[in-house]
Amino acid sequence: MRPQEPGQAELRGHWPSIAEEVQATYVEWLVEREIEDGCHGDWVASHREDDERVLRARDILTLRELLKDADATS
Repeated sequence: MRPQEPGQAELRGHWPSIAEEVQATYVEWLVEREIEDGCHGDWVASHREDDERVLRARDILTLRELLKDADATS
């Protein structure tokens, strides 16, 4: 790992991102963000083994809660 320039951590922001943490926690789901007309759209989680199971939310924190609920009922 190469040394960071001073201030690089602040520029990079939260790392890993919340989306990366959610994906790492719920590996049986594919977590991605839709792009609508060049703008960010909903966060979507598709179950890797069941095409019928799809969760959708406007923000990643809500999607994380939906995944937590889905995991608890599985």
